[in-house]
Amino acid sequence: MSNHYTDESLEQTIYDLRNEIRDLDEKIKEAAEKAAQFARERDQIHSKMKEIKQKVQSLKQERLSVGESIRELRRTTRELRQRLLNHVIEIKNLRGELKGLKLPSDINAIKKRLDEIDLYLASHRVKREEERRLFEEASRLEALLIECEKALRIHEQLSGLSPTIEALKKELDEKRALLDELQKKQAEISREM
Repeated sequence: MSNHYTDESLEQTIYDLRNEIRDLDEKIKEAAEKAAQFARERDQIHSKMKEIKQKVQSLKQERLSVGESIRELRRTTRELRQRLLNHVIEIKNLRGELKGLKLPSDINAIKKRLDEIDLYLASHRVKREEERRLFEEASRLEALLIECEKALRIHEQLSGLSPTIEALKKELDEKRALLDELQKKQAEISREM
C-alpha cells in the first residue's frame, strides 16, 4: 500500500509540476507578448524620434535659408536707402544751383538781341567806345544764355530723377514687405523648433 501511496503522491507531484510548467509557459507567453508589445512601442517611439529629428533638421535648414534671405534683403534695403538718399541729396544740390542762377524771363529775347548785336557789328562801322559797349553787352547776354542752358539741363536732370526716386521708393517698399514676411516666417520656424 505504501507503494501505491507513493505512486499516487508521485502522480500528484507530476500533475502539480505539469500545472506549474503550464503556468510558467503561460507566464512566458504573456511576457513574450508584453516584450513584443514593448518592442513595437519602442519602434514607434524610435520612428517618431526619427521624424522629429528630420523635422528639426529641416526646420534648421529652412531657418538658415530664411536667415540668409533676411540678411541679403537687409543689405539690399540698405543699398536702396543709400541710393535714394544720394538722389535726394543730388536734387537738393541741383535745386540750390538752380536758385543761384539769375535767369531772364525770355531766352528768345536774349538770342534776338545777340543776333542784333552781331548783325550791327558786321554791317556798321562803329567807334571803339560803342564796339566795347556792344561786346560787353554781348558777353553779359552770352553768360545769361549759358546760365539759361545750365538751368534747362538742371530741370531735365530733376525731371529725370523724379521717376528714378519713385521707382526706388517702390522697390524699397516691396523689399521691406518681403523682409517683414521673412522675419515672421523665421519667428514661426523658431516657435516650431
